[in-house]
Parts: sequence; C-alpha cells; structure tokens
Amino acid sequence: MLAKLKTCLTETTRRAYLCAWSRFSKFARHTLRVALNEVSNYHIALYITHLDSLHLRTSTIRSHISAIAFVFKINDLHDPTDGFLTSKLFAALTKTQRPRRKLSPITSSILRTLINVVPFIFDSAFDRSLFRALFAIMYHGCMRASECTKSTTMKHTLRAKQVCLRGPTGNPRSLVIKFKSYKHAKGTIPKLRIKHRHYTPHCPVALYANYLRHAPPLRTYAFCHQNGSPVGRAELANALLACVACANLRGDFNTHSFRIGCATDLFLQGNTEARIKAIGRWKSNAFREYIRPAYINA
Repeated sequence: MLAKLKTCLTETTRRAYLCAWSRFSKFARHTLRVALNEVSNYHIALYITHLDSLHLRTSTIRSHISAIAFVFKINDLHDPTDGFLTSKLFAALTKTQRPRRKLSPITSSILRTLINVVPFIFDSAFDRSLFRALFAIMYHGCMRASECTKSTTMKHTLRAKQVCLRGPTGNPRSLVIKFKSYKHAKGTIPKLRIKHRHYTPHCPVALYANYLRHAPPLRTYAFCHQNGSPVGRAELANALLACVACANLRGDFNTHSFRIGCATDLFLQGNTEARIKAIGRWKSNAFREYIRPAYINA
C-alpha cells in the first residue's frame, strides 16, 4: 500500500506519512485486531481517541488522520477517515483542548544571561565551551535544534566541515555555515554568515573558536562530546532548562525559543521581512508567528 508514496510526495512529507501510517497499522493489528482492508470509520474514531489519550494536539492528530486517508485514497480504497464519527470527534477535541501556550523568545539580552550562568551548570571547560557556543550560534543563526543536534534521522545535523571560521587564525571575523539540508529546504541552499560581534563578550564567532580549542580534532559533527558523539536534542533541551532555572527566568522556553528570539529581535531592529525570512531560511510567511515583541515587555 505504500509503494506509490515515493512518486507523488516530497521526501519530508513522505517520511511523515510513512511514520503516521506505520503507527496506525500497528494499532489496527495489535489493538483493534482488524485487517487494514476492514478498517471502518468506527475504528478511525477509536484511533483518534487513542491519540488524544497520548495528549497530542488536535492539529497533530489531524495530520495523522490526513496521512492515513491519503494512503487509502492513493490505493483506490474506501477512505474510512471520512465519516460522521470522526468529524464530531474533531469538533469535540477543538472545543475541549486548551490552546497551546506560546513559547517565550530567547532575545539577545536573555542569551547573555544564559551564557553567563553556563559555568554554574557545567564543571568541565569543554562542556562550558560547547554549550556557550551552541546557545550563541542557535540564536545568531536562527537555528533549529535538528540542525545543531542529533535528531531521529540525523539528516540535517551539521557536520564539522560545514561550519568554518573566516579570518586570521586566533582572530576570526566571521563564521560561515554551509547547509546541505534543513527542514523545508528547496532548490538552492544558501550559506549563512555570522559576523564577529566586537562589542559583546558573547560573540558567537569567538565562542565557537573557543569551543574548537577544546573539541576533538577529528570529529564528524559540528557540535559533539569529547568522544566525538553528537550532542543530542534532549541534552541541549536539558542544558537550556537548567540554565533558565539557574537564572530565574520566567516564561516557557525550549530549544525553539532561540529561533523565536532571533526573529523577534530582527523585527525590533527594523529589518525587512525579506531579510528576516532569508536569515531564518523561511520559504513562507510563517516567520510572522515567531515575532513576539509583546513577550519582551510582559
């Protein structure tokens, strides 16, 4: 049933659909004990209830059901997702689920605070240099966690050779990131240049140069442990939350807060929408959801 997915979807969408279908087919076989060609609207309703019990957002559940519907339709089979029960369930979920709280932005001032408390969280000089550089580059590069740390597929994770310092040895003037891929990447993939910030001790270029002095010389990944293994996304999230708690910062922060904070600061600095989109590598106007000046003055 999955063969046709390869020819009519982008790779990212295909991967998401495959995951959703695999999850549903296991539930149908092991929990519902029903053959896939016998799935009805009633079974889909039970699956929606199951996903809701896992505390998934309504939008996420809709995405899962859309993937299931696609597989049935493309195989010229009856679509069991289209029915009275599912429509009423989604209506009920929309009314009962609490709206998601928006993440707080990590702005330049909050970034400085986080970098300052890193020594209170990590004992080793290596870990201090690693997470200071990670925090700074994630903010100044408007980066996603999947680009800097170990993800499920490791497709987008930056390799060491993709991050280069430019300028005199010991006094680099910029940092260049050569992306091979990133989420929603299409067509020509641009380079990202981060300039040296001479006016701040939290310059991303200087912090990355300091990290390189501690990092293993023969490493595969841009951000790794001393044994060469890549930093995991959960490790980055835990380090961030530890620093947030140590600094007594109020708000809802996670790794995406760096990207939100960068977009917000760029907007407040008077940058054009085109420039903000270019720096954050957005292809659509979705970047507007990341601009949250109200949180700064809250």
